[in-house]
Amino acid sequence: MFRSAPPNSIVVLKEDVQLFSLWFSQYILNHRKDVVVVGQGLSGSLWYQDMLRRQHPDACVGALKTEQDWLAMERLNPKRDLLVSTDAEIPGFSTIILHPHGLMAFVKEKKLDHSKFNVMNELYGYRGTYRYGAHREFFTPDLIEDYAKSRHRQGYYYMINKNYPLAQEEFLAALYLHDKFPVSAFHLGYTYFDSGDYKNAMKYYNIAADIYRYQVDLSRQYNSLEGVKRGILGDLAELYVNMGVTTEKLGDESKSLEYYTLAGEVSPGFTKSYFNKAVIYWRHEDWPNVIRELERAVSIDPNYAEARRYLEVARYKQSQKGGTNR
Repeated sequence: MFRSAPPNSIVVLKEDVQLFSLWFSQYILNHRKDVVVVGQGLSGSLWYQDMLRRQHPDACVGALKTEQDWLAMERLNPKRDLLVSTDAEIPGFSTIILHPHGLMAFVKEKKLDHSKFNVMNELYGYRGTYRYGAHREFFTPDLIEDYAKSRHRQGYYYMINKNYPLAQEEFLAALYLHDKFPVSAFHLGYTYFDSGDYKNAMKYYNIAADIYRYQVDLSRQYNSLEGVKRGILGDLAELYVNMGVTTEKLGDESKSLEYYTLAGEVSPGFTKSYFNKAVIYWRHEDWPNVIRELERAVSIDPNYAEARRYLEVARYKQSQKGGTNR
């Protein structure tokens, strides 16, 4: 973490293993005392803010729950870089950009020259077995997972900037570290899909699907919170839709219908699955099935304007064909 932190920076972490590792390094080993290590869960407490002020008088630390909180901390510390770890809880930023930097990420209002910031290969040496599932205790896997998340975050940054070769390297590195990390396989598949390599896209989509199904089984086994289960199923449904689109590109409409059906089964509220099925039926002028699927989508989301518009057209075409005008 400290190798990712520029001098006099503020770094925000949340989980115990990560925080206590850095606090031990600072307070026992006297390492990198210039860095302000902030525990996100404590940041809103007045006693904690007072303690940090005594240690770092020029640092302004406050609660870190909303985007405005993060924005305020970035603005109120103009002489210190603000960075965040992968274990912290970050809201969906709209005015703040995260720039990956090793095991951390810069929190900035403006875009930076990211070419300077991929330090994972330059600064981190790996000794021993860096595989999430290779250790029986919880401490080492927890830290290895941070490495996997950091590689993924680096890959995601490359992906959204259309640098797919570098994105693929990072996603593969993340999967090597943690082979039960489905989002890396999912995004890896997307980089191939957007490049027109549909066979490789399906290869990694299938890997992602296996991992998501494994997570679904675990969530049931351990009676996870319903919100957690819905989140995994929602991600799996989105993946199935992507697999359906990819198999359409490969010319296999029957397989596409299977994937769209699976998406609707695992997450019945995922309206895109019904709409995409309707598109396939539309090509074959199968108006009863078009109408059925679009009606499902509209019943779930009455504000789904595109589905409503095409539903009216489909009903008209069905009536012109001599069927029942519903």
